[in-house]
Amino acid sequence: MEARISELLSGSGLERLVGGMKHTFSNAGYIKQLKTERKRIEAPRSVVARAEADVRKLERIPYKKMSPQKASELHWGENPNEAQSVLIDLPIIEVPELRIRDVRNKTIYHTPSSLKNEGFQIIDKGCIVTHKGEILTIYITGREDKAVRECAKHMNELIDQMKAYYPRKAATFYSGFDLVADKAKRAQKKAERAAKTKGDPEKYHGWNALDGMIRHFTAVQHGNVYTYHPRNPIAMYDEKFLYNLIYTYNSIYALEKRYAPAVAKYRFDKADAVDKAPAIPGDPLKNLPATSVGASEDFASALHDDSGIKGITESIVWSKVKPGEKSYFVNDQTKMAFDLSKDNAMIMIPPKVSHGTANTGDHGGCGFVLITKANQVWDTKDNLHWQSLWREYAKSEAGKAEFAPYRNEKLKGNKWSKYGTEEADEDTAEADLKEKRATGAGRGGVSLTKNKFVREHLHLLDVLKKGSRSARHKEAKDQAKELAEVLGGSKNGYLGM
Repeated sequence: MEARISELLSGSGLERLVGGMKHTFSNAGYIKQLKTERKRIEAPRSVVARAEADVRKLERIPYKKMSPQKASELHWGENPNEAQSVLIDLPIIEVPELRIRDVRNKTIYHTPSSLKNEGFQIIDKGCIVTHKGEILTIYITGREDKAVRECAKHMNELIDQMKAYYPRKAATFYSGFDLVADKAKRAQKKAERAAKTKGDPEKYHGWNALDGMIRHFTAVQHGNVYTYHPRNPIAMYDEKFLYNLIYTYNSIYALEKRYAPAVAKYRFDKADAVDKAPAIPGDPLKNLPATSVGASEDFASALHDDSGIKGITESIVWSKVKPGEKSYFVNDQTKMAFDLSKDNAMIMIPPKVSHGTANTGDHGGCGFVLITKANQVWDTKDNLHWQSLWREYAKSEAGKAEFAPYRNEKLKGNKWSKYGTEEADEDTAEADLKEKRATGAGRGGVSLTKNKFVREHLHLLDVLKKGSRSARHKEAKDQAKELAEVLGGSKNGYLGM
């Protein structure tokens, strides 16, 4: 462990106590070693400006607004914002009682049959669902507001682009990860065995992926690590894809401001307070303050609640499904299913309200969602440090240089050459990092055999465990010199002994 820690310590960073010894952990040093798929540089300003101009056209589409007096009777739970709770005027459905089920420990899917058997109300017209004045769902279709259709106009093309550039989200996507590949494999097998023992089906059907940021905990840093979700680096030079990506997610946030100003402002305020690195670098927070975004096709999910912030919704917009197919978004607590089949539709739902998408097979529809994770807007030294580093990297010359070799690369068929479009998780990415460090791949031609790598690290562990203070100092200096020759940078001071 000490040897692995030593490799990542260089330059300034955050101090933590490890084994009674003070170490300075360089997050910047860690970023250098991450694969390019986990990083982002800024999108071209011309692409962002074009998307902004087109979103402004959407914002000018007229719609029916709710009076401030009527809106004052509604609220978003613990949202402290004084902005108007709802701005679009829709029928209000008050639900007197809510159903509570243990969706965290049980995998519960809905199908058209279960919706019918359990007496769900099928909703196909825009409405606001409340319980004691608290908003539990806002549902809007293109019939209530044509801006929803305008928002969705590039979604079918975008989902095909995303399937080429992003790995599919797997069951272990959010799992903790380690640099040691066999540990990653053991963790995944353990999760799979647990699910099998419980007799649980997969929690997802269809294809889905994420962009923006994710936080992990890793023993290597003895703390939190923030990276971007994996994406093929060549996507950075596909301006048609970048335009569709930025336009679609900026449009969803524009609709959120249009329909629920209190939610939109609270989302922005939380991100702005920590100077959040953008989910899509180059696209300002004022356009898209979500910490991450998601996309799916033919999607169905088991009932769940989310780890978001109370008072900030998941805001989702869907394309139309194929003719003759059906798709329903389910609010299990209110026993309501919202029809996603007849028109483009938007749902806004608080993260703690149990919900899912009914499994209706391969219906051809796709959905796009804004997410704000609490752990990325914490006002902590660790989070602020990471956000600052990623903001700097996105506009740095080093970042541009790292992405430059991908400028002229082309997709091989419709697959990402490393991960393909199949399941990839944090363990996979971290195992790649371990392999990169162990072999020296990408470090100026440095290469170590497995046996030599093991011998060197056994020696280092022996010195760290049994060596005198002077021996540890000498070993630290030798390691720093070797590391500096390969990576460049300071030759001393990276191990706080």
